[in-house]
Amino acid sequence: VGMFLTTGYVHNVPTWYIPMTCIFFLFAAVLLRLEEKIVFKKYSLLFFVLPVLIASYRGEWYQKLLQQGRMLIDRGIVFHSTDPEMYSQGDKLCCCDRCTEAFRKDLAEKLPGKTFTTLAELAAHPESDREVFDLWRDFKCRQYASFFGDYRREMERYMTEKGLDPKDFRFMIYSSYHRSFPGMYEHENYKDSWTYNNGLEDPAHFIGIFDILAPMSYMEVYANYNPYDMLTTWKDTVVQRRITGDKIDVAPILSTGYPFAYAFDCDINAEMLKYELLEAMAGGARGFGFWGECPLDAKDMKSIAEVVGMLAPYEELLLTSRPEDWQNAADNAMVKVLASPRGRLVLVSEYSRDTRTVKVRIPEGCAGSIRDLQTGEMLPAAQDGTFETKLDSNRAKLFYIGKE
Repeated sequence: VGMFLTTGYVHNVPTWYIPMTCIFFLFAAVLLRLEEKIVFKKYSLLFFVLPVLIASYRGEWYQKLLQQGRMLIDRGIVFHSTDPEMYSQGDKLCCCDRCTEAFRKDLAEKLPGKTFTTLAELAAHPESDREVFDLWRDFKCRQYASFFGDYRREMERYMTEKGLDPKDFRFMIYSSYHRSFPGMYEHENYKDSWTYNNGLEDPAHFIGIFDILAPMSYMEVYANYNPYDMLTTWKDTVVQRRITGDKIDVAPILSTGYPFAYAFDCDINAEMLKYELLEAMAGGARGFGFWGECPLDAKDMKSIAEVVGMLAPYEELLLTSRPEDWQNAADNAMVKVLASPRGRLVLVSEYSRDTRTVKVRIPEGCAGSIRDLQTGEMLPAAQDGTFETKLDSNRAKLFYIGKE
């Protein structure tokens, strides 16, 4: 079972930074209530020109990024990870001549005969031609992905130049941050999500660029805006797998909360962390990691060790498994299954406070012994093809069904 730990970032800001930042945004908010043309003129004059992402930019600072990557390779580091923390102005992407002409060419190739006046007009009036507007959205996401794709190609080229095997290069992205708005899973069409339209993230365009997608599944951070959702990591894992067709490994990056510092004013306990890890793996995650800023205390580490201890004997099963949908597998709890030629791992979970006995229906063709991986206890299968388990203080239980 792969587990990666991320490098933490230390934010040493002067004591005046936070209050001055608050004043800045308060003043900016007042200013933005003025008429639009005045806003942009005064905003630019008093502060700075509004930052706009040009996804096709490959100038000086992009070249410095490539230089940094080559330096890492020179030092033997071939696993690179990027944490773009989500660009948030994708609906206002650059409409310069270069971007406009690039899209005109793309439009001519994909929708011959279609046209538009300007990108600014298209953005302001998407209803004028929804087909063209949707292609522009996709075009922006492809441009954003190519920013990272070009980086990967340069790293592989450089490794070849240095006599290294470019197949050894690994690239990971922290993705799909959705703190105050619904994640991709909550939408019938993920292209309706904030992450797609504003963050410009389309996991389908990450295929061939990244080896690992690490959705930022910060359950306790998101709970500042909505109730705690024990299925956060499962949802984030499943939706990324569905979009990419399992062509990229998904390994969510988690947070263990902030019990000792006022960072996001939120926390999860070690028990919740354990459930979070089990839900992620039941969703088909290939591993998990942790955001470096959050503290891992002894109880957290104990929960991690317990989960890894349960899964380690079944590593080959995990590497050859895919989630399987059991319709109506239980009436009063959730049942999630990882199916493999080597057997099945079954997670039974329910996150209320009510003690309940769950009868889990075993599908036909799933023969073998049933083992509770927490206790090691062997469970009998009933004549009707079911087995029972009790959810009391332990709200998520993992079982193995197969040949011992």
